[in-house]
Amino acid sequence: MEALDNPEVFEVIVPKPARTGGTVIAENHALKRLDIDRNGDVMWYLAGPTEVNSYADRVLRPLMEDHKALAERLPKAGTKGNTAKIKRVGSQTLELMVMSGSTTTNRQAAFIVFDEPDSYSKAYRSNFIEQGRQRQRMLGNDRKIYACAHPDIGWSGGISAAWVLSSQGIFVMQCPDCGGHGSPYPTKYWPEVPRFRLHYDKSPEGTPIDRRLARAEASTGLSCPHCGSILDEAQRTEMVSEGAFMHKGQTLDIKAGIIGDPEKNRTWGFWVHVIMSPQVAMGELARELEG
Repeated sequence: MEALDNPEVFEVIVPKPARTGGTVIAENHALKRLDIDRNGDVMWYLAGPTEVNSYADRVLRPLMEDHKALAERLPKAGTKGNTAKIKRVGSQTLELMVMSGSTTTNRQAAFIVFDEPDSYSKAYRSNFIEQGRQRQRMLGNDRKIYACAHPDIGWSGGISAAWVLSSQGIFVMQCPDCGGHGSPYPTKYWPEVPRFRLHYDKSPEGTPIDRRLARAEASTGLSCPHCGSILDEAQRTEMVSEGAFMHKGQTLDIKAGIIGDPEKNRTWGFWVHVIMSPQVAMGELARELEG
């Protein structure tokens, strides 16, 4: 959200796991634009009509209805400016759309959201950033693009390929036992950064599945790449709350942490790993992996 507020940042790219709050960042910024900035339209792209209809009903409707200041400025429900998929607030419009040729032609918006682009059709899942840039070409520097997705198609395209062209931000945290720094997922682009990994005890072959899952959950922890400590849930949560993103131009000192300033880049990337999400317990992850 800080990157979206930065006037020198035009695009924010977030590869992420499911249900970890990536879309909420776009929702927050969109509402801020409509309520406070009052500047420019919002175009929100999803993979298909089912996704659009579901998001309109589950998220957009209560999002607008529960925001008193925006709800008071909306036209009457059911009119042209207040449908399930289009919300007009003053001179601004927020519109939900399927990513397709008909929805990207002859359109522009100051804020464009690409929600789960790895699930778009093959024609758009690897060039969505270019599509967004073309839609904003007449706006000069008054533009923002936000994209978040689970990296389903790997490094060959989609959100991962877009992140590679960004500041390549990875998350860095510190072991509370030895003070060493590392990342839950350095990616192949930061090979020198040590990795904190999920640890759990595996059962011998032939062990019944219920006992395997119970053992995995009971023994789970976060393994430090420096001292070998197996860190518990409370320690993991504290490490995440005190961590920070490292971007291109910065370096990692094992003891001192992140050193230097990021390179100037109009496209900022933030790779979010599931270890960073306190909503997802490590025991739950261990059960899923073992299962």
